[in-house]
Amino acid sequence: FADDDRTALDAAYREWRFAALERTELAELPNPRAFSDACTRVEKESLLRSLRISSDPARHVDWLRADLELGFDALYLHNLERNQERFIDVFASHVLPKLR
Repeated sequence: FADDDRTALDAAYREWRFAALERTELAELPNPRAFSDACTRVEKESLLRSLRISSDPARHVDWLRADLELGFDALYLHNLERNQERFIDVFASHVLPKLR
């Protein structure tokens, strides 16, 4: 989550680009250097297939509601963009109340 989709995608790429790697590839990386090298091949847009990246609170409501419908008792949210205060404010005001 961020002020706009591009900023959200940039944050995801900066902080969690490894999320775009295949699990089988991750399992075979022999050392941190190989991990780092593999991450350099990740394209930003590929993260859209493995992470929930959006600046739209309503989109996050939809994603989280679908998780709850699967029967989860609790959800733990992790924001990759560094403006944590805004994330907490927006989710407290516009996301979490719609999930109750």
